[in-house]
Amino acid sequence: MKKLLDQRHEILDLISIFKKKQIKLIKAELLGTRNTLMYLNLLAESKNLILYTINMVKAHRDFVLDDEKVKILNPVTIKK
Repeated sequence: MKKLLDQRHEILDLISIFKKKQIKLIKAELLGTRNTLMYLNLLAESKNLILYTINMVKAHRDFVLDDEKVKILNPVTIKK
């Protein structure tokens, strides 16, 4: 999990760097705004996808841990 969170941090930092570079290019009038808006939207959606994925992994981890706790506290008994 630690490795995954580290990778998330690295990717989010890269997305931030890409956004800043793109904005600098717009201000220098080297790029058109139409394609830039599409690119910035793509970066925003990529960021959302990463954040949602991490949240799903955390939720899955918590679900599994809670399920294990329930099994330990309430072991299933088989009646004959």
